[in-house]
Amino acid sequence: MLELKKCPLVDGEMANNLAFLADIMETNEEVMEATSLEDLSGISKANLIVLASYTQQVSSAFDNNDLQRARQLVSEMMYYSSIQDKIKDREDKMMSTVI
Repeated sequence: MLELKKCPLVDGEMANNLAFLADIMETNEEVMEATSLEDLSGISKANLIVLASYTQQVSSAFDNNDLQRARQLVSEMMYYSSIQDKIKDREDKMMSTVI
């Protein structure tokens, strides 16, 4: 939708937001250091809450035609989506070692 509105995402846009990137790195470390499916489940639940919040915020930004805000939010949301993918991968690896 951003591309249709001539406001595409830009690679490296989040590089200046060090606090955000530190939070992402910390969550990634938690995923990699998780030792059980229960640990991953807790991280996943928290991450899904964050993603749901971003979904609402992005929707609101588009409703208000605030494309810059929508672009920023979608860019941040992609990091959390990536974390969710890593959680799923770790869960799959843990499940395969249990069987």
